[in-house]
Amino acid sequence: MQTTSYQVEGKVFEVLPGCGLASVSSKQGSIYTVDRHTPGIAFDELHNDQVLRCMVDLDSKRVLRADLI
Repeated sequence: MQTTSYQVEGKVFEVLPGCGLASVSSKQGSIYTVDRHTPGIAFDELHNDQVLRCMVDLDSKRVLRADLI
């Protein structure tokens, strides 16, 4: 069975509560977006500089799940 997702850690650098979006930057320089419907996080409690572990779809680069670490 081929791997279809990967895990990455990143730091929240922007939270847009009105839009329900937050941006996460990885150490490798990639940027990912989580939203209020992303499983694993309480979006309303997110703030800048928190570190998330994100499970990302290999093809679409969409965050499938995020956990606060």
